[in-house]
Amino acid sequence: MGNITIYGIRNCNSMKKAFIFLETHNLHYEFVDFKKTPPDSWLLTNLINMRGKEAFINTKGTTYKKLKESGIQNISEIDEKMIIENPSIVKRPLIVVVENNKILHISIGHQEMEQLLCN
Repeated sequence: MGNITIYGIRNCNSMKKAFIFLETHNLHYEFVDFKKTPPDSWLLTNLINMRGKEAFINTKGTTYKKLKESGIQNISEIDEKMIIENPSIVKRPLIVVVENNKILHISIGHQEMEQLLCN
């Protein structure tokens, strides 16, 4: 299947559920905490190309609302730099499966994670 990496914020409730799911299913994974290591350009470019920003930008969270208050009108105006500076804008959990430095699968949210990892 490749190497599983889960991206997010450790204390987030969605992430806590994801950790329990992964551990219950004995799935080996690497965790990247966006608070300590924000998403890099390689990851963001692949996410945008494979899924589009609309799929992984959390428009319901406070980070997006703050960006809107600062003048952002819609998701298309959010660039990589803004995401890197505001990593909590990314929906969680974000699961990326990589093999030979190539992304094979991306899942965003708990339901997609279960579908990807249980099949």
